[in-house]
Amino acid sequence: MPKQNRGPYILAAGAAAQLLTGIPAAWGVFQQPVMQGYGFSRGQAMLAFAVLVAAYGVGCAVGGLLQDARGPRFAGLWGTALLAGGFFAAALVPPANAALFLVAYSVPAGLGSAFLAPAVLACAQKWYQDKKGWATGVAGVAMGLSGAFFTVFVRGVGGAWGIRVCFAALGAVMLVVCGAGALILQDPPPKAQSGPPQPGLDYKQMLRTPQYKLCAAAVALSAPAVLLFSPEIFKIAAERGLPESAAPYSIVLGSAASAAGRMLLGALLVCAPVAAYLAANGALAACVEVYFIQNLFDYSGAPMSLSGHVYNALAYLRTQSAINPAVVLLVAPGMVFLLLWAVKRHEKGMVWQALALPMGAGLLLLTCYWGEMAHPYYALVFAGLCTPGLIPLAWLAGWAEKRGLLARALPLAGALAIVPVCMGLCRAVPLMRVKKADMAQTVFAEMMNREAEPTLLDITSLDQGFYLAAGIVPNCRYFADNNLQTQEKRDAIASYLAEGRTQFVVTRYADPGEAYELIAEADGVFDLNDMRHYKLYKRKEP
Repeated sequence: MPKQNRGPYILAAGAAAQLLTGIPAAWGVFQQPVMQGYGFSRGQAMLAFAVLVAAYGVGCAVGGLLQDARGPRFAGLWGTALLAGGFFAAALVPPANAALFLVAYSVPAGLGSAFLAPAVLACAQKWYQDKKGWATGVAGVAMGLSGAFFTVFVRGVGGAWGIRVCFAALGAVMLVVCGAGALILQDPPPKAQSGPPQPGLDYKQMLRTPQYKLCAAAVALSAPAVLLFSPEIFKIAAERGLPESAAPYSIVLGSAASAAGRMLLGALLVCAPVAAYLAANGALAACVEVYFIQNLFDYSGAPMSLSGHVYNALAYLRTQSAINPAVVLLVAPGMVFLLLWAVKRHEKGMVWQALALPMGAGLLLLTCYWGEMAHPYYALVFAGLCTPGLIPLAWLAGWAEKRGLLARALPLAGALAIVPVCMGLCRAVPLMRVKKADMAQTVFAEMMNREAEPTLLDITSLDQGFYLAAGIVPNCRYFADNNLQTQEKRDAIASYLAEGRTQFVVTRYADPGEAYELIAEADGVFDLNDMRHYKLYKRKEP
């Protein structure tokens, strides 16, 4: 293989190695199995983690100097030997021997991870001089996903055969993957210089620069957020009400969020004002609870394994693709086209941007279809990803125009045809034929708006737009029914009705109580095959 063509291979090998070096951030998945398998107290397990982190910190500095002096391959191979050797040695440590565990595992594993990290990052940056941020991001995403990998591996192998077998198996994986990756590492050939060589900074001069001080401060302030909570993440999750079966997913989700954050920083910055607004109004915690914790964990009727959730997600995607074929016909080809186009033009740094689309779609898939329930409207979140599907059509029109094939007619026809095609694929279009005046929402809104300041509570039904139609802002946290049938919700709604704090009640089948009287009934369309009958109650005046 010509030396000048090794950049993509080195980046891929480095990313594979980085996937196995994020042990400090993922220690939470090891802590409890280590305590059980070796008979360690919580303090002894925490000490093992502390020594590992300390060795990692020292190793980053030593590993950087080592790869500068002897090259990235030398540092990578030493890192592989120490990392894999630490895991192999851990499998042989006798029970209740914490001191030997520190020497045999924590020190070499921490040093080995640290030797590999600078070797991979520095080598990748040298091959991508004009795209250092992109190369660093690829390796960083791999390290960010290491938490998810270790969680699945430890729960699978460790849960079946114990932590010692798990350590030995991880050592074997690290020896093969990291060793092969280290063998590929090598610096690029030096570029010919047109002028006199530019003097660089030695490490002493670097330490005095403001850029270094800012970077060091950023790392010092951000690292504790991960490292301090990593060992106790399971305990914290349990104290916050997560079931034991769901606690490991906190590491998986954190790992996925870490990877997504390294890739989607721009998108996250867009979300920052929304998060700040919710926080300022005291709603951020409720948003996280409802849209993430409850949607991910409480929708499932029974505990499921990680593989079960992934299988469910893929099964629901298949079903929803039949209901909403535009998702398949526009989203998938658009992503494939963008990725192929970006690979062809990778020198312009477009591959990473193209990969953001399928990774974002994957995150949407898992968050939408994680539980055991799926509704047709869940596919609507993918609507924004349909736009790339138009790109191949535009490219085809341009190709045809260059060759004189219906030069002007084809692009125009394609542009005009895309709208009815998409409308024909959308299963919601027949619902548009329902007259607004005949909808239950409109009928009830006209009656409620006869009052000066009406209040409304929608029970036994998902929010069907009654508040929107009437222009009423809910004054109750549980302003509509949902699929989370918690006792807290039942008690809050019962108390709200008993105290007569709402003037109107919309329901399908529940009786709001003697304090309310039925004043209207109307039918409404929920889905193509679901006609629902709604009732409107009004509070009796004393």
